[in-house]
Order: sequence, then structure tokens, then C-alpha cells
Amino acid sequence: MKTIRAGFLAFTLLSPLCVGAFADEASEALARSFVESIDKLDGWSAKAAAISSDGAATLIKGLAIASDDGKAGMTAEAIRFDDLQSGEAGFSSSSFTFTNLKLDGGETFNGSIPLAEGKGLKASSFKDWVFDPKKPIESIARAYSKIAETEFESFIIPAATYTQALGAPGAKVTGTYTDIRYEGLKGGVLALNSVGKVSSITESGDASIPSISMDWEGMSAKNADLKALARVLDPATYEGGKGDGKWLTALESGAYGKLTFSSGGRKAATVDGVTFGAMMVRQPEKPFVAAIDDLIAMGKPDDAQMMAFLDTHLAGLTGWFKFGAMAINGIEGFPPEGGNIRLDRAVLEDVSADGMKRFALEGFNADGPAFSGKMKLFEVADVVWPSLQAFIKIGKMDSDRRKTGAPPDLGVISSIAGSFLDLYPKIGRIALTGLEAKAPEFGEAISLESYIATMTGDLAGPAPFKSVVELKSLVIPGALLRIDPQAAQIFDTLGYDKLVLNAFGSGVYEAASGGYDTDVTFSVVDGGALKISYGLGGLTPERIKALLVPILMAGDGEPDPAALLAASSG
Repeated sequence: MKTIRAGFLAFTLLSPLCVGAFADEASEALARSFVESIDKLDGWSAKAAAISSDGAATLIKGLAIASDDGKAGMTAEAIRFDDLQSGEAGFSSSSFTFTNLKLDGGETFNGSIPLAEGKGLKASSFKDWVFDPKKPIESIARAYSKIAETEFESFIIPAATYTQALGAPGAKVTGTYTDIRYEGLKGGVLALNSVGKVSSITESGDASIPSISMDWEGMSAKNADLKALARVLDPATYEGGKGDGKWLTALESGAYGKLTFSSGGRKAATVDGVTFGAMMVRQPEKPFVAAIDDLIAMGKPDDAQMMAFLDTHLAGLTGWFKFGAMAINGIEGFPPEGGNIRLDRAVLEDVSADGMKRFALEGFNADGPAFSGKMKLFEVADVVWPSLQAFIKIGKMDSDRRKTGAPPDLGVISSIAGSFLDLYPKIGRIALTGLEAKAPEFGEAISLESYIATMTGDLAGPAPFKSVVELKSLVIPGALLRIDPQAAQIFDTLGYDKLVLNAFGSGVYEAASGGYDTDVTFSVVDGGALKISYGLGGLTPERIKALLVPILMAGDGEPDPAALLAASSG
């Protein structure tokens, strides 16, 4: 394929960032060079009805770009650049305007932008950038570095519409965007990206299924660092082919306005808004974009090729980004049968490939004809995710077993058994408070004041692993106790119109000795209490590994009883 710089422009002409293919000094020559470079691109054609200049203005009229297979194209009634000048670093324009842009994706997609305007453009040159069809993702990643070098004061699209097919006959999404703004791109950082309103209608193609409409009252993002993203994606930014692992802020903050879903003309759900904090990115140890191109080039990679890719790059693919916080506020649903469901807030904090600081659901309420309930808080905190590498080992072992039919290698089995505890997430805290659930036939609600479980330490670590669980005031109403006639007779004899239960338990595990000691107490208000204490020994990580080896060696069959007995002795 010939030079791609114009090809990239053909795909992204809506952005003033990417018109740096102009290389001649005269403005008309620059415009003509742009059109001709696209026309020379394999698989594409481009032409303009007229290219002219009038004082400070340079005009391209009747621009038409189309793929040779007829599946994609774009037209523009007019493109105007004011004070267009070329330079060593690219070109500049004091202001620019696109009029009546049409995007044609055949039966799949089409869009329309009546007007797009921008000011203060200083575009990077793409003269040393070419597209390699054998490395499409890497080529685009390298272009992203060029885009990050561009500057402009503003780029505004007052309105845009689109229609996208969904696959099923007649199924489609039709949408509109209002007041799209990109403001203040300088030094690779975009100060503001915002949309005034987004609306769409989704149709299934089946007349019996009502359409779904969505209205989103604006969204915005502040200080998006394009250069930080380019450092992750572009392999050329990795010094010596190795990532530096340095965290950079790629996005300072963002927000989405109120979201409303409707179905068949009836409001179905709303969300008051979404806010999110800083998103951070870093270069992983190995760049992964080129490896994705290699995988694509394989066509249909086999299990061994896929496992090799994941073994090398999965850590990088999942570990190059993290974000500080996200909150979804005021989620409300309106079921067709009546009633109301609301969640005041859903929160995520400090999420990365390593773990999650906190996930919480706050202020849940449901009120319907057949059920009502509420919950003050559900929370999971201080989470460490399972080891992805441990899962890859298991996947590779299964792949090799299916491919060769031979028993797995004992060394591989031992490695997997040794990392067995890494297959499970580590959770520091689980909390559930203020729970109530009620059905009309039971009268009084089932309720729970709180359930809180805390875990500290590591099951395989040198320090003791400790857990504490406390359950307060679990209330089971009498109507529920008396569903069974025999149970009703027992509780009537005992004089209970309801049960109020409490429980407390603690446990300590020491990996070095394999000792596990537990104390649990159950109590009934106005009743008795039961305390249970027990201890186990010999449950060291080494013994757990020894027990797992014969189980894993057996695969889908039965493990060797003698091997299990030998592993469990002591």
C-alpha cells in the first residue's frame, strides 16, 4: 500500500488534527496535494470539483472520497482554511470550516455534519509517517503521537446525526449529537472535550418490540493528555524497547449529565449523572501494539499461539491503566408492572489490574406491588485480583493436553498447584447494612442491621491471616417461621412471634504451622446462645500443593487414592 498519511486523513477528516499531509508552500498547492495523496492510496479515490483561493481563504469545493469497493466514502460541500501556511513542523490556519460533511458506510453506517468550525490550528506534519498494511494497529498508534503534537484553540460541531445498522433486518440506531466541543489542545493536552446533548432511538426491526430511546444531557472531560496515551500505544516511545512503568495522568476528570431511557413512549429508567476522577496510564514492560498486529496477521491463531500471546502481553494489556474513582448517581427504574426502584449511588475507587480499593452500592430502595425492600449499604473493599498468570498456566496446560493427549508435565502441575491460592481474589472487607425485604403475604419484613466481615493478612504470607465476622439483628418474622405447619407448632410452643439472631466469629490461620483456630458464637434474643470452637492443623501451603498435584494430574478422571492418602498424611 502506498503512503498512508493521506489515507489516515481520509478516515479522520472530521478532526483538524490530521490534515498535516499538506507539504507545499502555496495554499492551493497544499490543498491539491492533500486530495491527490488520497487518490494515490491503494483502494481509494479522491477528487475535488474546485480548489481556489480568495484573499486569505483557501477553498476546497465538492470533495469526494470513496473506497474502490464502494463500502465507504465521504463528501464535503466545502472546506475553507483562512491564513493557511506551511512550515517545517506542518501547517497552520487561523480558522477553518467544513460544510455539509456526509459519511457513507453503505448499508452499515451513515452520518451527517452540516457544519464544523475551528480556530488557531497548528498541525503536525505527517510527512515521515506511512501506513504499513501488515501493521495497521501500530501504524495508527504512531499517528497518534503525531496527533499529540498538534495544537488548536477550538474545534466545534454544532450538530451531527448518524444511523447505524445492528445486524438483524430493519434493526438500527439513529442518533444526534448537539454542541460537540474540543477546546484548548496544547502540549498534547486537550483542556476540554464536551457534548451538549446526545439522543438516540434503537429499533429492533420487529414491530411487536417497542423502540428504546436514550437522551443524555451532556458530557465533558477535562485535561485529556493525548501524549500520555501515545506513550503507551506507540512502540517508538519505548526506550530500548522496554517500558518505564511511570504513571502519568491521562485524564483529570469527567462527568456525564442526566440520562433517560424510554421504551414505547414510557420512561423506563433514569440516571442523575456520572462523575469520574483521574485516569492514569503507564508503559508496560513490553509494548503490546505490535504483538496485536502479529496476532491479527495470523488470521485464526491456534490455542498455542493465543496462549503464547497472553503469557507475554496479558499483564501489559490489563496493567497499563487505572482510574481513581467513578460514581453513578441516582439510578432509578420504573417497571412496567408499576412501582419504583432506586439506587442513590454506585461507587468504584482506585481500580487497576492489581486490585480495587472499594466498590459500594448506597441507598437502595424498591417499592412494587409484589415486593418492597431497601438496603443502606453494600460494600466490598481492599480487593486484590486473582493472578492472571496462574489462569494462563491452567489454560496452557489444558490446551497442551487436548492437543497431544499426553499427561501434563509434572513440573507444570507442581507450579499450578503451588499458585493455587493465587486463583482466588483477596478481600479485606465485606459489609451489608440496613437490609429489609418484605412481601405482602408475610406482613413484617425480614431485616438485618448489619453483616461485616474483615480479613487481614495473606493466606500464604508470613504473618497470621485473621478474619472477623459479625452479624447483628437478623430478624425473621413469625409469618415466615410458620410457613411449615410443624415449624409453626414448635415456635408457638416456644412462644416466639419472631426470631432475632446475632452471630460473631473469628479465625486465625498461620501458614508456617498450618494451624487454623476458630471461635463462633450464635445467639437468639430472649433465647440462648451457642458457642463453637475448633482447630485444624497441618494445612500448610506445601501440604495443600501436595494434595492438589494428584487431583490435577488426573484431569477429568479420578485421582490416585494412594497418592491422595500419602499427600494428606500428617
